[in-house]
Amino acid sequence: MINFAFRWTICKCFLEFAEGVNLRLSKETRGQLFWSALQRCFTAMFILGSIATAAQAQKQIFAPEIVGSWFTKSQSIVTIEPCNEGYCGVLTKVVIPQFLKDKYGTDIRAMEGNYIDALNKDPALRQRQVLGLKILVLRDRSDKNRIDGTIYNPEDGETYNGFMEVIDANNIRLSGCILFNLICMGEDWVRVSSASAPR
Repeated sequence: MINFAFRWTICKCFLEFAEGVNLRLSKETRGQLFWSALQRCFTAMFILGSIATAAQAQKQIFAPEIVGSWFTKSQSIVTIEPCNEGYCGVLTKVVIPQFLKDKYGTDIRAMEGNYIDALNKDPALRQRQVLGLKILVLRDRSDKNRIDGTIYNPEDGETYNGFMEVIDANNIRLSGCILFNLICMGEDWVRVSSASAPR
């Protein structure tokens, strides 16, 4: 977004100068127009650069608090790292929830450690492995301790809008929302200690 705004501002500056030339303005007036446009360009570059720097600094402050591996409610592990979209969470250990074992019986028990995305709404994706699957994308930081994004839940095959809140250095809360974000349900995750992290 910033890159687009920057390019548009530069183009607009030179278009204004070119327009002045095309109107056959006097040399003095064209010179004034050029320096005015140039000053505007530098001002825009400074402002946009400051915004980008502040956004990057804010992102870096938030990053150490969420980057790492986390135990979910079912004791699966999600590892959050920086990615092109912002921050992405990947399933690095899969523990099949008890309610799915109760519902599907021995068939799903046999899949422990080899769980596929069988409930995905897209039939073409139902054979992909859940282990290593990106289920979390965090993009927009709402405030100091919250970042918004999307959550894919392999337990029901649905993707939800949601957000992550930092409780402290070792605890975060992930919430998924429905009905235009009017109803949100949260789940607390606990940081995996170095002693218990998967090897």
